[in-house]
Amino acid sequence: GGQCDEENPGGQKTRILTLPASTGSDVSMRTPVNGDDGRGRSEEDMFQKVLIANRGEIARRIIRTCRKLGIATVAVYSEADASLPFVREADEAVLLGPPPAAKSYMDMDKILDIAEKTKAEAIHPGYGFLSENPEFASRCQERGIVFIGPRPEVIRAMGSKIEARRKMQEAKVPVVP
Repeated sequence: GGQCDEENPGGQKTRILTLPASTGSDVSMRTPVNGDDGRGRSEEDMFQKVLIANRGEIARRIIRTCRKLGIATVAVYSEADASLPFVREADEAVLLGPPPAAKSYMDMDKILDIAEKTKAEAIHPGYGFLSENPEFASRCQERGIVFIGPRPEVIRAMGSKIEARRKMQEAKVPVVP
């Protein structure tokens, strides 16, 4: 693993980061040197720690990706999931509560409190649970935690078939009449 700088045809310098072979894959990431990556983030302000608000294989995939990028992970889990692999594989794991999802994986306050206590800069909701909840995305923003996913207003718009259709037409995406 290592890094090198190269100049692209437009004259912009790009830093190429390559993860060591010990990670099990050849992953390289290109980021503009002293600039942002097109999403408002530069190499210097990549997350140090991400909380994963999901479980099972979804959490495991996010953990593996974060590890390849050098990002620490925090798993949250219910009592029923305590022995699952994702709990052991994360850098940190915090018990959410009893098995019902409403008392664990859907408990916004508890998840946000854990993110703050563990100093996670971002929350990755995975799939399902809170991933399509505009209120959760808004509450992350209010607490200064990055929600890895669409902005709250986009989640709201896509939750409404009429609004989603209007947005797609504005973007010149073909829609069925």
